[in-house]
Amino acid sequence: NWFDIFTINLGSLDGIELNMPVITADGLVGRVSGVGLTWAKVTAVIDGSTGISAIVERTRDIGSVRGRTGNDPMETLLDMNYLSINTDIEVGDTVLTSGVDEIYPKGLIIGEVVEVGEESNQKKVVINPAVNFKRLEEVMVLMEVAE
Repeated sequence: NWFDIFTINLGSLDGIELNMPVITADGLVGRVSGVGLTWAKVTAVIDGSTGISAIVERTRDIGSVRGRTGNDPMETLLDMNYLSINTDIEVGDTVLTSGVDEIYPKGLIIGEVVEVGEESNQKKVVINPAVNFKRLEEVMVLMEVAE
């Protein structure tokens, strides 16, 4: 995928560290996965190798969100797994970071549910990311502020 991993022009000299969350005003972009002195690599949430602990805003059900690993290099949809077959989830529900994985703080917008189905006694949910990865220009890195 063209948008899975990209480089930003900030690095360790700017205080950037591994696993810092990366966002836009629209929602979650990903996390810092590599750092140099003046650059950092960002792995986007649409990357199929990265799982994110997520929560459905309306119902508070927790699952795991992962990018798709198909053959389409322009694919930006996400899959949400590990939801009980009895989970009350609907198209239009908002999915947020849960904070359980200790990488992403709780409450960052991941995206909106666009499809709900069933597979292997679990809900199969497809999410459209809040961030438009095809038009991504500027991002923000969340840094912890010392008190």
